[in-house]
Amino acid sequence: MIAKNTDYGDSWRLMRLPSITDQILVKVSRIRQIEESPEPPRVSEGVESEYRDIANYAIFALIKIREKRQATA
Repeated sequence: MIAKNTDYGDSWRLMRLPSITDQILVKVSRIRQIEESPEPPRVSEGVESEYRDIANYAIFALIKIREKRQATA
């Protein structure tokens, strides 16, 4: 997560929660595509990287949910 945040900064903070959900769905779709393809992907960091990205997006979503809850409390 730190490496990705270094590359992209805090751009995730500008995302709405549904956009983060969409990104997770894109990653899930990509994993399925990689797993079901008889050929190895031409350009890919691999399934492990996709799962790592899902975990990172889930953490971002949890942070945003917590921040929203704190703002309304």
